[in-house]
Amino acid sequence: MKIVKILSLALALIMFAGLCISCKINDSSNDTTLSAVQTTQSPSEIDDLYDVNGFLKDDIDPTTNLDGKTITILYWDDCPNQEFFSEKATGESVNDAIFSRNAKVQERLNVEMAFVGVHGNYDNTDVYLQKVKASVDQEYDIYSAHSATIAVVTYNGYCRNLLDYDVIDFEKPWWPDTLIDEATIGDKLYFASGDISTNMLYMMYGCYFNKNIIENYNLDNPYDLVKSNEWTLEKFYEMAESISIDITNITEDTVKGFSCTSQVHLDPFFVGSNLKTVDHTSDGSLQISPDFGSSKAQGIVEEVCSFLNSTGNYQNNVFVNDSKRFDNGNSLFTFNTAAYAFNYLKSLDVEYGIVPTPKYDEDQEDYSTLFGFSVSLYSISKQTDLGIESAVLLECLGSEGYRTITPVLFEECMKYKYAKDDVTSQMFDIIRNTVCFDVGRLYCKTFNRLTFSLYRDCVQKNNTGYLTLYNSNESFLKTTLDTIVTNIEKDQ
Repeated sequence: MKIVKILSLALALIMFAGLCISCKINDSSNDTTLSAVQTTQSPSEIDDLYDVNGFLKDDIDPTTNLDGKTITILYWDDCPNQEFFSEKATGESVNDAIFSRNAKVQERLNVEMAFVGVHGNYDNTDVYLQKVKASVDQEYDIYSAHSATIAVVTYNGYCRNLLDYDVIDFEKPWWPDTLIDEATIGDKLYFASGDISTNMLYMMYGCYFNKNIIENYNLDNPYDLVKSNEWTLEKFYEMAESISIDITNITEDTVKGFSCTSQVHLDPFFVGSNLKTVDHTSDGSLQISPDFGSSKAQGIVEEVCSFLNSTGNYQNNVFVNDSKRFDNGNSLFTFNTAAYAFNYLKSLDVEYGIVPTPKYDEDQEDYSTLFGFSVSLYSISKQTDLGIESAVLLECLGSEGYRTITPVLFEECMKYKYAKDDVTSQMFDIIRNTVCFDVGRLYCKTFNRLTFSLYRDCVQKNNTGYLTLYNSNESFLKTTLDTIVTNIEKDQ
């Protein structure tokens, strides 16, 4: 399924000038379809497509009334950043935006939301899954947890096909089309995310750079390189390696070309080069991506290992974590999530900029932005009697989040309040619009972690034998994917 996304308000105006979709809930709580009525609008009615701030509205029927029903959400209470609810307005902008969104949704739909917390991050997948399995009497209506955790819940057959619910309009901008395209298997999609999740924005990766080092070493401005389509791995390596160091005598004050706080943050080299572990064939079915075991992937591993050696990020052939070097102003580049700017850099004096992860080369059409695993995915419980009501709630939460939370979190906090210039804000836009999803990474636990560990373990341990490792695991990867597809395609 290929989802056509509204990329701008101007484009949205053209596309929707003569079209209005009105959705009404069917009387049966078990019905998964909504009636759609197409009408012709007068020019004066076109303004109704947007709110007073110019944000696109959703197509939920304004007369929708869920009769005060309570929809229960099983959420992960160990998620890294606030997302699901706020007890009260406190004056903190993101907290208050979440509080406002929930109040608007509950009043608009005449619905109550009940949140039940349980650990559900990567390390607590089994804890969350056991909570789902132990659910009785349709206890939970919506599941939301760490991306890998929800993938496991889906694999075990506890979720409904979101594409059965017409009210969830995946053509709207609050649902990233890249996720919907990549995670849809056949005609089934069991989880989604987007503006409904603050952690989706927090977990976008970018390449941070130190502005003072750029100036002191008379290096090219990364902003200009992005604009001229010259921001590639080759240029990135060249700039970082131009800062000469004695790799036998590195202290905490040594200025390095690149530093990294975790091996996890080495993944952008792979994803940014537009490499995937699982992708779709021409007929829409899933396959182990030819990229995964390609000479290009082997070359990336060799390049990254060589680069980490040259920039002093190896010690005894093992990757060295530099937890504070960029924070202290002693590193030209680092890879990290947007949350790094929001939670850490805002309190520091370092003059930083951010650009997308470098392209593999100038022929790569778009940047490819990695998102961290700690993103919330949302699913509808297979057991609930409130399937259609839950679908309406998800659409409304995404829609209201797009208008209420994202402008605060992304525009005010990430792009303007903590970024030092307008160009940095433009870079955040590019990063957000090029987020890449990979089914193999989402189902990493079913793949025994190989969809990220094959690459990551090699670059962490300075092991350039990537293809040898891939070839020895290729049969397992293909068999596992076949099992995943079989589970997804059968009726859950």
